[in-house]
Amino acid sequence: MDENTFNCAWIGQVRGSDDTVPPAPHLNTASHNEYTDKLHRLAEHIRTHPEEARLGISKLSAAAQRPAGDIIKIFVSKKDVRSKYADIQNVKAGVTAPVRAEIDAHLGNLAHNNGILTLAEILQRLEALADWIRNHPDESRAKVATLSQPAQKPFGDMVKIFISDKTPREKHAEIRLIKESIPSEVLGEINALKEQIARKIGITPLHHQ
Repeated sequence: MDENTFNCAWIGQVRGSDDTVPPAPHLNTASHNEYTDKLHRLAEHIRTHPEEARLGISKLSAAAQRPAGDIIKIFVSKKDVRSKYADIQNVKAGVTAPVRAEIDAHLGNLAHNNGILTLAEILQRLEALADWIRNHPDESRAKVATLSQPAQKPFGDMVKIFISDKTPREKHAEIRLIKESIPSEVLGEINALKEQIARKIGITPLHHQ
């Protein structure tokens, strides 16, 4: 798991049906770098404004205050990302669904206040992108043709998976295998095209505000 995947999991309010780690925002693009920078700034803001963080937690229900505080402490800690994710999952597993929803809403507000989209909002934008691709197959194929030869087949394969009826877990696993099999410059080219389509249909930003 990379750092950005962890951060999305922390902020996210939507997961796959089996609560697996959600897909990270695009890598190797300017938007990814800006998104990651904002997440770092959010963590640093929480570290340097503890009174503000405590005030926000104090507005939660009594049942949500301690677990929310524990999650934020984990997020801003110096632990490795795998440990952070595991620790946060353990905290969330120990609370009821209503408390978990209250905590997720609070984390979402923190994200919005720092110009960051929640995972739920990211997934909504990606689904809108998938709908456009489904409804404009000819134009989609023309877009694929603008890619370099090494990028065309993997992107076409990703699109087929992305617009399929497979579960989020299956989509994530299959797309991740493709991403891991191609050079970083090819992945960057693919992600840039995806963002270009998003701008065309007015669903930008995909991953940040």
